[in-house]
Parts: sequence; structure tokens; C-alpha cells
Amino acid sequence: MIIQPILSVLLLGILFFVLIQHHTGRLLRPAVIIVVATGLFFTWVPGFSNKVANCLGIGRGADLIFYIWIVLSMLALASLYITFNKQERQITHLTRALALHQAQGKIAPEK
Repeated sequence: MIIQPILSVLLLGILFFVLIQHHTGRLLRPAVIIVVATGLFFTWVPGFSNKVANCLGIGRGADLIFYIWIVLSMLALASLYITFNKQERQITHLTRALALHQAQGKIAPEK
């Protein structure tokens, strides 16, 4: 199959990208390693995904992988939402502190 080497290169590229990052979370790096290893395994042994899917009551291995992808995408979106919400609160806090300092004359306002 021609798709196997292509998927392998893409998965290894994702793994390399995450591994060279210095500021990855404690959970992100091991999670990506597990997902990439599982993806590589299912890429090169596609019949196994069918067996796992059948044990779980799903018709095809491709459907199982799609369902897992949906769940992982939802987790990633929830994580992004939480991160953005936290950053928004931090920016609001810093903006208020800066405004108070400017009002008290501790720092000069920017021009």
C-alpha cells in the first residue's frame, strides 16, 4: 500500500515536532508518543484494528479509528478552550493592575 509510508512519515513528523518543543505539557508528550505509536501500529497492521473494533462491537477498524479521532479532537478543543480562558483572565488581571499603577502615577502611560 502506498498510503502506509505516507502516513508513517506524517506521524513521525508530528512526533518529531512535539519532541523538539521545550514547552510541551507533562501530559502532551507521552500522549502524543502513545497516539503516534498506536497510529504506526494500525498503519502497518491494519487487520488488528478490525479485530479490536469487532471486540468493541464496531463493524470496521476504520470506524473505530474515526471514533477515537473524534474523542481526541474534542479533548483537544476542550484543552484549548481552557487555556484561552485562563490566558484571557490573566490578560484582564494584568490590564487592571497596569491601569491602577498608571492611575496612581507609579508608571507613565504609553504614548
